[in-house]
Parts: sequence; C-alpha cells; structure tokens
Amino acid sequence: MPEDTSTTLSTSDATLEQQIEAVLFYKAKPIRIAWLLKFFAASEEELGNALVALGERLHGRGVRLIVSEAREVQLVTAPEAAATIEALQKRRPEARYRDRWC
Repeated sequence: MPEDTSTTLSTSDATLEQQIEAVLFYKAKPIRIAWLLKFFAASEEELGNALVALGERLHGRGVRLIVSEAREVQLVTAPEAAATIEALQKRRPEARYRDRWC
C-alpha cells in the first residue's frame, strides 16, 4: 500500500531531527527518504544532517537508526538488546497478552 503524501509539514516547534524520530517511531516500519523529503519539505542536506544527528544521538541506546541501500530509514532495536527481545518473543501467548496491560 503506498504511503499517503497528500499532507506535507513545513513548520513545527520540534526540530527536524525530533520530527523524524517521532514519525519513524509512530510508523514502526521502513520509510522512504523521498517520502520524508516531501513530507517535511526539507532539502537533501537538511534531511541528511538531521538523520546523521539522530543516528549519533541514538548510538549506545536501546534503539538504532538504520538507512538501507534502498534509501529507507527505520528505527530498530539495538543488537545489545537482542537477548531481551528474544526473551519477550519466547513468552507464552497468554503471558504476552497480560504484558499488554502492564
């Protein structure tokens, strides 16, 4: 399903870096850089600088920013958290259901 590009955003109280982080967190899937450029009405340089800054800020945290060869960006869990994520995935379905309400 194609992403909706009918609405663009050009101003906000949040920095471009913060806005990108929020969109990536909300979407929870790879997002095309071309879509981000259009949505934020940003130049390649502005978007690139914001992505670099976001990636640097997230380094050493529980999530990472990845940029694919297909020019898509995504927030992913950090490799250091793999054991924790695997433990969550191995829980019985009823335990995972209860966890939703914590």
